[in-house]
Amino acid sequence: MGPQHARLVEAYFNGTSLVLRPTRLFDLRKKDWNVIKTFGQWYYGLPAGDTTQLWSSESQSSTQV
Repeated sequence: MGPQHARLVEAYFNGTSLVLRPTRLFDLRKKDWNVIKTFGQWYYGLPAGDTTQLWSSESQSSTQV
């Protein structure tokens, strides 16, 4: 792996664990439109779910003792 390779990593916290979802390693030495499309879809993709709150009220009340 060198500077001509890339990997996308999506990460989120599900309330108990940090979840990491990496893609395969992409070779950027040649122009591959499928790779460009994949990067564009990830970069311009819209977030899913409520991204404005760190925890919901239910998950916080269940962790308090």
